[in-house]
Amino acid sequence: MEQRERLIPRFNRVQPASQCRAIICFSLVMTRVRNRLGGSA
Repeated sequence: MEQRERLIPRFNRVQPASQCRAIICFSLVMTRVRNRLGGSA
């Protein structure tokens, strides 16, 4: 039970960082797709 309580705060701390990374990666992918569409068109 103690181990679970210790892991919960760690997970909460990592969540915001992972969300930021996901947003950055998503934005980079979108820019690449736009560049491909613009280059082809």
